[in-house]
Amino acid sequence: MVDPAKTWQQAQQQASDAINLAQSAQSRDDWGLVATRWQRAIALLQRIPPGSPQYAQAQSQRAEYQRNLATARQRANVAAPEAVSYSQPSPAAPAATPTPDAANAPVAANPAASPSNPPPSPEVALANHLNQVGARMYATYWCGYCRRQQEMFGPEAVQRLTIIECDPRGQNAQPQLCRQAGVSGFPTWEINGRQYPGMYPLERLAELSGYRGPRNFGG
Repeated sequence: MVDPAKTWQQAQQQASDAINLAQSAQSRDDWGLVATRWQRAIALLQRIPPGSPQYAQAQSQRAEYQRNLATARQRANVAAPEAVSYSQPSPAAPAATPTPDAANAPVAANPAASPSNPPPSPEVALANHLNQVGARMYATYWCGYCRRQQEMFGPEAVQRLTIIECDPRGQNAQPQLCRQAGVSGFPTWEINGRQYPGMYPLERLAELSGYRGPRNFGG
């Protein structure tokens, strides 16, 4: 007989393994392993019977994992290392002849490039964006996956996230918000009115939230 709670936890472990492998995957074989983990996670979710407390969440995760599996399979079919496509440069416009005044004018400083005002890291930029669109991460202080998700952002960026502590024993706990949202697994992201249970690569969070900034995460 299937133990829904245990089966769901096993699926989470396979999904976590897939996410971790994807962080460093480069070759076809690497992405093949990622795809295998997603397949196992999906197969486990399919075993969770209707009527169990985990069923609704399993169905939501299953759809998400199917998309992740399709992405991994696509990457597995790309030659390794992945080819980088470059757009053809536009024909150069003829250089304008500077006027005497323009030639002697002082060069304006670029504040964005100033050493004293460096641009934010991609992780900080993503965290700012998630905060601006009202995204939340429901978590608990004892959740290992929650800690690992926060570690992906780094200490500076994670301070800009909206993280809801769901365990009444945790610091600044808000369990009532978790109950109202119907959250039963951790972490769970709420982005643009939809819930996404599980730990996600920053690239995926960027896609889900419509982030358009730099994406060299971990660079």
